[in-house]
Amino acid sequence: MRPHVTFDTLPQAVMSLHEKLDDIGNKIESLSKQQAFSLSDDTPIGVDEAAKLLQLSKAAIYAKVYRNRIPNYKAGGKLYFSKIELIGEIHSGRRPAHHEQKTEEPSPVFPQVL
Repeated sequence: MRPHVTFDTLPQAVMSLHEKLDDIGNKIESLSKQQAFSLSDDTPIGVDEAAKLLQLSKAAIYAKVYRNRIPNYKAGGKLYFSKIELIGEIHSGRRPAHHEQKTEEPSPVFPQVL
């Protein structure tokens, strides 16, 4: 329930709003720093985290590792992945959008005759 604000209590209400906005701003800044750190952090991740990052099942991750489709590391009988390398793999598979595709140029093998 909201407190009743009168003309006499307006300065306190404004001060309370400023404090709440400062708290919200600090929390947003903290969350953005955490997110930036987690994306730039290159600590090794396991199969579960890799599956979550790539939105694949664990079986699909193991299949991609078996076929050498994603970069991985093995230590102590466990698989590890670099988050940055996995994200790089996602970006490397990017296909150009329809408007970005080049028009096909004539083949140099069969020159056009004028």
